[in-house]
Amino acid sequence: MVDGNDERIGTSRAGAGLNLTLHADRIDIVTHYYPPIGGPGSKKMQTWAAHLNRAGYRIRVFMPTAAPSDPFYDETLSAQPFVDVHRIAIWDPSRRFRRRKPNAAELDNHAAAESVSIRRKSVLFARDLLKLPDHKRLWNRAALRAILAEPQQAKIVVTTSPYDSTHLIGLKLKQLNPERHWVADFRDSWNHRRWLGDYSTPLHRWYGDRLERSVLSGADTLTWFHQVGIDLTAERMGETFRHKSVAIHNGIEQDTIDWFAQHPYRPIRQPVRLLHAGTLWQFRYPPGFVLGLQRFAELVATPVELLLLGDVEPEVRADLARISEGHGGNVSVIYGGTVSRTKVMEALANCTANLVFSSSAREAITSKMFEAVAAQRPLLYFGHPQGSGAEFLRRYGAAAAVAGDFTEAETLKLFERFAAALATDQIGAYIPKLALDEIENGRQIEKLLARLEPAKP
Repeated sequence: MVDGNDERIGTSRAGAGLNLTLHADRIDIVTHYYPPIGGPGSKKMQTWAAHLNRAGYRIRVFMPTAAPSDPFYDETLSAQPFVDVHRIAIWDPSRRFRRRKPNAAELDNHAAAESVSIRRKSVLFARDLLKLPDHKRLWNRAALRAILAEPQQAKIVVTTSPYDSTHLIGLKLKQLNPERHWVADFRDSWNHRRWLGDYSTPLHRWYGDRLERSVLSGADTLTWFHQVGIDLTAERMGETFRHKSVAIHNGIEQDTIDWFAQHPYRPIRQPVRLLHAGTLWQFRYPPGFVLGLQRFAELVATPVELLLLGDVEPEVRADLARISEGHGGNVSVIYGGTVSRTKVMEALANCTANLVFSSSAREAITSKMFEAVAAQRPLLYFGHPQGSGAEFLRRYGAAAAVAGDFTEAETLKLFERFAAALATDQIGAYIPKLALDEIENGRQIEKLLARLEPAKP
């Protein structure tokens, strides 16, 4: 394990990996999300690493050096013992090019102020072009040097987004040695644009699309965590890439399935307990949620508890504060904070229904949904009605659990439907019906293994 600047890397060795044998029993994972960084991206890569290691591969992870200010930083998280982690210092000079306000002298001089505006626009234009596809791109050179400096080169490399710029590392490695098998994993599709916003000019859009097409063309295997991501990319970029694309869900471990099998569902009636587990972001918070919750409490005519496990964004707390201020009727909000996985499963086992918030984006789906599915408890899904999460629930007989749209009116209707189902004991329509081993992580990773050369020394 190497931290800091990865001192083993020297400029003279940057191309050393070009002439070395590729080892089929090694997989390099290039990611921004691995302990001590937590969150869903980190959990996914830890899951992949574990199952790929069980399949006989030796795993190396290359990631930026983490800092306490990084999102999802958690000093209690540590790397898996079978993973060789290389942490490489990240340099992000884009902070130097943020907008500055004109000073008083510039404001007094109209011509000078106009000149400042032109200069600022020019700097922003160049900055955004250099940052495409995102502002982490300038880490790539150091990461490439670290990977190529390794005396034993991996036959398989996995790059995962976000950030999309990570895939440019895989593209370069593939160009340098076409014998590598490159897996480009899109946890979020390229066109999410969440780090930079929309393209600022047609030139930026053209260049961004060109980068994306180069990645899609260059990778040997494209993985997505939902079929909708594959479909949307085919709509934008053509059907050419579909044959090498595979959907690998963020599934669940067998021990989770076994645990819930030992804790069969028993409806919680007094009080009615609604659970949301995981970070509650504002962009996933359903419109009209408080109004719908109030109406639900009126209809069930019994106390209602809203239990929130995980971080809750301030904007969401501010809206929910209307309940604690006396406008929620018979509803109480309980902030449980960040708790252990066992506590989350216990909460799932002892709730009336689980709430899944997935935003208005068609491809958005939260990994927590699969734990809710494993629990075989009623589920209320708020998100895009034709999105990946909604399609999943319909496929497995839980169409009633899906809000008709990500709007205030449809939020209210879903709460009213579920209140009626509780009153008539018709809650089965809110529970997906499937063999849970279909979403077990091992079964999901098998779809990737089928495309890889078997591990061998």
